[in-house]
Amino acid sequence: MRRRRRGSVSADDDDEERQIARNLWRHMRLLPPTGVWRKRWNKWLLLLVLWNIIFLPLNLCFVRGPDPLSPRELDYVMDVFFLVDIILNFRTTLRVEDTDELITDWRVLGARYLRTWFPVDLCATMPWEVFLLGQDVSPQLIRALKMPRILRLIRLRKEVNLETGKSMVLARVLGILFVFVVLAHWVGSFWWLIGSVETIYGQLRLDEAAGCAPSASGCGGLYSSSWLQQIPQIRWNGEKAYALTLDSPLAQQYFSSLYWSLTALVKVPWVAPTTVVEKLYGGLTVMLGAIFFAALLGNITAAVQAFERSNKERTHTMMTMHHFAETRKLPAELKQEMVRFVDAKFACVQPYEGTERLGALPVPLRSGLLRAIWKDLLAESPLLRAPTEQTALLLTQFLQPCVCMPKATLIERNAVSNELYILQ
Repeated sequence: MRRRRRGSVSADDDDEERQIARNLWRHMRLLPPTGVWRKRWNKWLLLLVLWNIIFLPLNLCFVRGPDPLSPRELDYVMDVFFLVDIILNFRTTLRVEDTDELITDWRVLGARYLRTWFPVDLCATMPWEVFLLGQDVSPQLIRALKMPRILRLIRLRKEVNLETGKSMVLARVLGILFVFVVLAHWVGSFWWLIGSVETIYGQLRLDEAAGCAPSASGCGGLYSSSWLQQIPQIRWNGEKAYALTLDSPLAQQYFSSLYWSLTALVKVPWVAPTTVVEKLYGGLTVMLGAIFFAALLGNITAAVQAFERSNKERTHTMMTMHHFAETRKLPAELKQEMVRFVDAKFACVQPYEGTERLGALPVPLRSGLLRAIWKDLLAESPLLRAPTEQTALLLTQFLQPCVCMPKATLIERNAVSNELYILQ
């Protein structure tokens, strides 16, 4: 019994998904959880969430005025977009992972959404700057209330899952690199916020102790306990001055903080923290950096080993095929077809190999593993749905993934075959 890899039947699967989506919308006004239209909508949502991941810490930590770095109109567009997504979530069906059952009762769907993600989505969608208009509220507080927007990335994690085909390990490495860069971006942004707050309030305390009005010149003496003042001074107009201040250009502020976060996450911080808050924050940053750096090194090592192992096996198979073709003097068309088959075979990841070795396991454990491995096939194949569950699980022990080229002939007409193919 062989299972054919998804290939020429993918177009039929897409047509079937579209038909299911049309029927759900026509009869129940519901959307499938994995429909084509829903996937496109989630990709647009993902782009907006990534935009927020970049600009939310910048607006919160570096901008002290009321005007954000990103256009305000875009912020209103995102609020409308997220509001529409809330409405769609009430009308999106849900598939239960254990039983593979599709829930189509709008009451159950609405109640489940209200208990899970609705409060977070509502808080992230509220236009707080409109509701708090005219109130004496800090712009930083309004920007902080939009932080739940980034939690949508947890719901959209399937859209960023790039573990497809041969690049599974490489995609995991790229994912960790992306998370590492985002972590450095956020750590650096809040590192600047801590330094600027320490500097502002430290200067106010010095001025109050000197009995003079607060001023930028620091009549009570310049505050010098924050990490901003630990950077080596430069000479400006014949006098020494701090190289990094609250009035420095935004690019200099951001990249100085980003450079500190990268050095703290990877090795040794560029500038040592001085205050208690800075030391606590720096210690947590070093711990996070050690964890991510170890995970990154481990996945890079695994990716290199997997690539070398796969490339070595592919090269050996190719050399064997070429030697066979040369010694048998095969036609050029047959040699090209053999090469294409080998390329297609190694381009497919075969995560189901080795299931025939599960016979040594206890029956309940073996049944649970086979049910998890072949979950989609057990639900889609009429052949495996017809017998009892135990019979279907017994048949799956003999399934072997098989790569077939497009328009290839599996069984010749009037030929006797000892194999059964399940197309998917």
